[in-house]
Amino acid sequence: MPRAIHHPNTDDIDLATVLRALGDPARLMIVRLLAEQGEQNCAALQTKLDMPVSTCSYHLRLLREAGVTRTRAAGTERWMSVRQADLDARFPGLLDALDADARGEVPLGSGRGTRAGGDGVRPPPARGSARGADQRGQDAGDSQSGDEQVEGEELAALGGCGARTVAEHQW
Repeated sequence: MPRAIHHPNTDDIDLATVLRALGDPARLMIVRLLAEQGEQNCAALQTKLDMPVSTCSYHLRLLREAGVTRTRAAGTERWMSVRQADLDARFPGLLDALDADARGEVPLGSGRGTRAGGDGVRPPPARGSARGADQRGQDAGDSQSGDEQVEGEELAALGGCGARTVAEHQW
C-alpha cells in the first residue's frame, strides 16, 4: 500500500511558515509557475526551472509542508498544485499580492500605488535614485539614515496592508 502524502489541515496553515516558504526565490518561482500553469508533475517543474531533481524535490517538500501546495500521487508520478482555496480562506489576498508582484503591479491598498493604469500614485523611490535622495530630506537633523527610511517605507508597504504592521493585519 502506498504511503499517504501528508498535508497540513487548512486551520493549521501558519502565516509565518507560509512566508518563510515563499521567501526563497526558487520556491516563489515554483508557486508562480503552478498558479499560472496549473497542476504540474515533478519532471515538468524541474525541466522548466532547470533545477536538479533533488533540489526540486526539496523545495516542493517545503512548500507542501508549509501548506502552500498539494501533492497527489498518480502511479509513480507526483502532481503538484497550489492550495488556492485553502490559502485564500486563511489569508485573503496573499496569492493576489504574489500574482500582482509577478506582473510588476502593486496590490490595491498597499500604500504604494495602484494596479497598472491607476491614479498616478507612484511607489516609493528606488534606492540610489536622485529623486529619492532629494525627497528623503537628508539634513543634519534627521535621526534616520536614508537607507533606514527607505527600508521602513518598504516594510510598511509589504503584503498589501498599507502602513499596518503584520500583527495589526486581520488574517
